[in-house]
Amino acid sequence: MKNFKQIGVLLLSLLLMCSIVSAASSRGIVTGDSEAIVIERSGQSFPCSKGELLYEGDILKGVNVNSLAVEWHPYAKTQSISATEIKVVYQPPGAMDMAVYKLQEFFGFVDKEAQAQYAATRGGEKIQTEALIFPQPGFKATALTGYPITFAWGETKGRGLVIENNKKEIIFKKAITGISTLILKQEEIGMQPGEQYTWRIEGMYDKYKISLADNKVTKEIIAGLDIIDQGSGSAEEKLLNKAAYLQMISDDQAQSVDLYWLSYQFLQSINTVGNAELGGRVILLKNRFGQHLENTM
Repeated sequence: MKNFKQIGVLLLSLLLMCSIVSAASSRGIVTGDSEAIVIERSGQSFPCSKGELLYEGDILKGVNVNSLAVEWHPYAKTQSISATEIKVVYQPPGAMDMAVYKLQEFFGFVDKEAQAQYAATRGGEKIQTEALIFPQPGFKATALTGYPITFAWGETKGRGLVIENNKKEIIFKKAITGISTLILKQEEIGMQPGEQYTWRIEGMYDKYKISLADNKVTKEIIAGLDIIDQGSGSAEEKLLNKAAYLQMISDDQAQSVDLYWLSYQFLQSINTVGNAELGGRVILLKNRFGQHLENTM
């Protein structure tokens, strides 16, 4: 029997636009001349270069380090250590709905991130795909009250979808013969806010984590989605903004929420026909979901 993680690695290697793998989200991309600047990360030092992705905790050293041009993820910045040393720090706001007001900055960061990653693969060749990304909702996903959960596992060999609570008691089981996707509401499963669960495909794979966001977190996230709905823009633009917002807060609050899967559902609903710019951004965000799965497996 094939191990799910091995399948995931193989599939994602074909799907993804980037070859840089990190367990953390990048917080900045070097966009200017970086001559004579060195990066210290996890006890190792290496030369900085244009297009380099920067991560929280990185230390940059060099005479001209304070004039280094960087495209920053919203809420990322540098902290001065000395005249020739700076540290990358990340300070998101407490309330998740506040991220809505940083969406344009986030899109700017995503564009630069993609350019850096394209340059690192086959001389800039773009990989674009509409293939299903799995597993969904992911390896440590957060469900959100009011939004049905898409479970997708990529094969039709499983016997049943099994969900257990933190006491290892089965709270939900459903036969899945001949299918590879199942959409369920939280109330069908019996999930409770703030509780942790695991899910698995009987006869195929290991267990993967899922939780239902608590009431406070849910209220903040829904408030952000409501702000987008009440704002200007077409229905397609609002779906794109919602998808970006969910990815942004999943990056910002990685210890609390992982809503990349719901971001993907919004992206799947967008009609990009006749709008190349919109289509390009949809692909970028879909690819970020694929990379996120690889990083969190």
